[in-house]
Amino acid sequence: MIVELFSILLLIACCSLQIWGFKKLPSEKWQIMAAIPIRKTGTNVWSAVNYTFYGFFIAISYTFSLAIFILLLGSISISLWTSLFIATLIGLICVPASKLVAILVEKKKHTSTIAGASFVGLILSPWILKILSLFDLKVAFIDKAKVIPILSSLLISYALGEGLGRLACISFGCCYGKPIRSCGRITRKLFANYALIFQGKTKKASYEGGYENEKLVPIQAITSIILVLAATSGIYLFLKGYYFISFISTITISQLWRFISEFLRDDYRGGGKVTAYQIMSLFAFFYIVCVSFFMPPAVSMLPELTRGLSTIWDPIVIIFLNILWFILFYIFGKSTVTASNVALYVVRENI
Repeated sequence: MIVELFSILLLIACCSLQIWGFKKLPSEKWQIMAAIPIRKTGTNVWSAVNYTFYGFFIAISYTFSLAIFILLLGSISISLWTSLFIATLIGLICVPASKLVAILVEKKKHTSTIAGASFVGLILSPWILKILSLFDLKVAFIDKAKVIPILSSLLISYALGEGLGRLACISFGCCYGKPIRSCGRITRKLFANYALIFQGKTKKASYEGGYENEKLVPIQAITSIILVLAATSGIYLFLKGYYFISFISTITISQLWRFISEFLRDDYRGGGKVTAYQIMSLFAFFYIVCVSFFMPPAVSMLPELTRGLSTIWDPIVIIFLNILWFILFYIFGKSTVTASNVALYVVRENI
């Protein structure tokens, strides 16, 4: 019963945040979180660097997904240090990859791509875990029989992180869908009452697509819902001991939906009717499924949720997640495509 209760409460928490985000984040005021003055350009006027809610929600989504990753590994008796080592190693690969793949595919230096980062992570993760399992490392000991459960927990945390991370896309107006008016009759009927309408000229849908105040297919919201459902169902299956089913269901839903969802997007994703990201998603799906059959059989032990919960309550985890949040917020929150001027003055009546 505790597993069911945990899964339901987790889903309710995620859905509550999603419902709020779908309603509020397309608004103009939910794009820029803070403007930090850096250089004086006139009398009491400073040029400022913008920090965005995009970075805020990216940081929240991925620190939360890491907490779930640590919880799942803790539930199958994998040490905290091993969990942190794996997460750090893969993170050090995926964060730079999010920028590099965007440069290679979209020819853009000032953007990042979760699709590219996840593709690189999915391709390399099985072999990273396989290699670590061959060595008796104190800081990262991995039982060969736990490689599949670890892969499953990685996929679950990825799906959860990307699902909640779509709120960041809504805030910035990126990854936007096609205009409702240009869609077929069925699509128009399905989404006319649930369209996302971005406000403000600094939203990416406005300055890149020219879709300010236009009804768009809510592809970010749909993706968010599907991936969060995939992650929470994967968590339930994992905690019930169905590691391989959890693994297969999460990779299938996340990658096949990525392929399908690209047809409903209108932002630039590289040339061609089938984008590079769609090819990546299909390749990653078949690759991971094939590779999984060469991994050792999964351990038969049943996870203990209480052990996992006690793991993430460790002060080391709390400190690590806080530091990670600030690093991610700095990397993804600092805007290089928007700027601002700040006027500073004294409020005389308050002196």
